Amino acid sequence: MVKVVYQPPPFGPRTNLASGAYGPGVKTPWVVRLSKMPAGPVMVGAVASAMVVCSLPQLCKLVNPVWHPKVIFVLVGILRGST
Repeated sequence: MVKVVYQPPPFGPRTNLASGAYGPGVKTPWVVRLSKMPAGPVMVGAVASAMVVCSLPQLCKLVNPVWHPKVIFVLVGILRGST
């Protein structure tokens, strides 16, 4: 019979000192900190930051200039055949 001895990581899960925290040899402090955090807050932060980045054009009123009334008038004229 084979006896298996399990030695847990020294400071809890995801803190094994023998291997890197995220991928092989990552030493960037914020990546190491994010990889050791629970997944819930990391996902909430990522989704919230994506929502902020996606709402910036609307907050700054950077609406697509193609749909300006003058441009629509020119496009309708082109589609009708008169240029």
